[in-house]
Amino acid sequence: TIGGAVISKAGTMTGGVTQEDKRSAGRFADKELEELRARKDELEDTRSKLDPINSNKIEELHNNLGNLRSKDKFAKLNLDHSKKQLKEKSTLLSALEKQLRESNAKKSEVDNEIEHIQEEVKKAIDVVKAAEDEHLGP
Repeated sequence: TIGGAVISKAGTMTGGVTQEDKRSAGRFADKELEELRARKDELEDTRSKLDPINSNKIEELHNNLGNLRSKDKFAKLNLDHSKKQLKEKSTLLSALEKQLRESNAKKSEVDNEIEHIQEEVKKAIDVVKAAEDEHLGP
């Protein structure tokens, strides 16, 4: 049938797999397994022939890579922390600059007031001198 079922001469139906199919499947699996084992043996033989210095270099490079990844992660965390601090400091700086502008404006007002008072004091001193000269004069 189209669905893979096999109808034998005796009229029985199977699910599409016969005994011969099972034996063939086993043979192919065994053959593939043997090929994989042979490939594994070849690779192990190649690995054993590699220069041990190269193996040490590879291990050293793996360690260096791990160290660099750790440093990269730390640097990224440090960068994020620094960005947050910069944002906080920028906000604080803006607030302080505003406070400085307000303080300078108040200082200017106070300076004008002091100047006005000094002028009044000078006038008062002049009035007192004139009175002293008039009453205590020669």
